[in-house]
Amino acid sequence: ILGTKWLNWVGVVFLLLATGVFLQYAAMQGWINEQARVWTVVAGGAALIGLGLWGRRRKTPIFAASMTGGGVAMLYAAVFAASPSFYSLIPMTSAFALMCCVSTIGIGLSLATGYASMAILAQFGVYLTPVLVGSDVESLLGVMPYLIIAAGTFLTISMLRRWSILPLLSLIGTAGLANSWYAAHYAPSDFIGLLASAWVLTGMFLAHTAWSHRRDLKAVMLPRVVVAMASFLMALLLVHLSDSAAWAIFPTLCQWALLAGVLLAVLLYCRWNGMAGMTLATTA
Repeated sequence: ILGTKWLNWVGVVFLLLATGVFLQYAAMQGWINEQARVWTVVAGGAALIGLGLWGRRRKTPIFAASMTGGGVAMLYAAVFAASPSFYSLIPMTSAFALMCCVSTIGIGLSLATGYASMAILAQFGVYLTPVLVGSDVESLLGVMPYLIIAAGTFLTISMLRRWSILPLLSLIGTAGLANSWYAAHYAPSDFIGLLASAWVLTGMFLAHTAWSHRRDLKAVMLPRVVVAMASFLMALLLVHLSDSAAWAIFPTLCQWALLAGVLLAVLLYCRWNGMAGMTLATTA
């Protein structure tokens, strides 16, 4: 089965590459213009999604997952090609909105079909969208709500479907985008907003870990990794912000104490819940 999965995904990759080569050759020959190339990719993506849904009804999940994943990937490619980063057929805001629409389609398909691979593809699309479309948001209010909504969406999907890989990927994507924004645009006036957003995000990941540990005691290692990474990143942010003029020694100690207290509470809860679960299993 594993070999069949890989063959299907390799076939989709070659199909996408062949499509790109053909469109490039057609453009060099003057057969189609830029707009026609983009619409051809859109049509191809829609066709692959339809083929994947047809394959799901035919009880061929590997084929269906490969086709739907390839279709969503083609839609991402079409929007990227039309964005200011490539052909400049549409403005940046429109490209960003269309990328979000494609991600929504991917998320909807993952929930409707139960394919974790589709959710992972949509997750990559969500966190790569600001990079792919050339979005350079300077305002804190532009980037942090996006990260909070994205993290909340995939943490919720993880809870609904028990796809434990999503929180880790979401944490990595959140940290990557937040760090790039911090390095390029952070100003002292963003101090309070950044700190509040960081606490919201850290709390979301810690709460998800506690919930997932209670729901599935056999799969606790990955949630613990998420807790460790979230706490480390929060601590790293506190270290960076400690150089701010608005940051006095007492608030610093309070923040460190709060982080340590929250982390300890989550770990104690997980340990207590694990012991309770083992006791119930033994008595049963």
